[in-house]
Amino acid sequence: STVAADPEYQFVFAHINVPHKPFIYDAESGSYTVSRHLKNGYFNNLRLADRIMMKIQTAMNKAELWDKTNVIITSDHGWRKNTFDGVDDSWHVPLIIKLEGQNQQVVLSDQIETVGLRKLVHSIFEGNIKTPKGIIQALILHILDRTDCQKKHLKHKTKNESIRERLRTIVLSITVVFVMTSPAQAYFDAGSGTFLLQMLAAVAVGAMFYFRRAGNFLINFFRIKGLKNKAAQKDD
Repeated sequence: STVAADPEYQFVFAHINVPHKPFIYDAESGSYTVSRHLKNGYFNNLRLADRIMMKIQTAMNKAELWDKTNVIITSDHGWRKNTFDGVDDSWHVPLIIKLEGQNQQVVLSDQIETVGLRKLVHSIFEGNIKTPKGIIQALILHILDRTDCQKKHLKHKTKNESIRERLRTIVLSITVVFVMTSPAQAYFDAGSGTFLLQMLAAVAVGAMFYFRRAGNFLINFFRIKGLKNKAAQKDD
């Protein structure tokens, strides 16, 4: 709180360990202790995180810096071991952004990636983002830009992969024809049957791979289309 309330600092990064393990806080007594209870221990640490944030905000208000400061609160991961309802919530990462002079709450329900915060911070420092609308657009456009980069990368790889896939298909076809048309031998080789089953399994796995890639393409296509429509609506 002392550093956050010092006007000489233009940028402050604070890594607060709670509510992460170890569980060190007892909310009822307001004292530090050690707990092995996953559920109560986590929520007690969460209360400690709230108290720490309240202390920081109070110190910044006293220094008249809170309304003049951009504040970002987030986490590197969600609740990995959810002992509240047992539902895996590891992908749900908290993200709170308060801009300088902001006094109204804006809730974004779209899926975003906190990796985009790096560019967001740069844009805020450069003065390009001053409203919650600008934050929403920047975070959504980050996903679109990343997806476009992935498309270019995949397009570059597609040609070589297509050639390799065709070669594999040709080799597989020749092998299957050779196995099916070879004359029977006078001895029994258990490995031949196993090899044929492996080849059939490879064909099945290959078919599954193609169906999966086609499905992922359709999912990403409609997801990107939806994000572009949302970004266009927010521009309007």
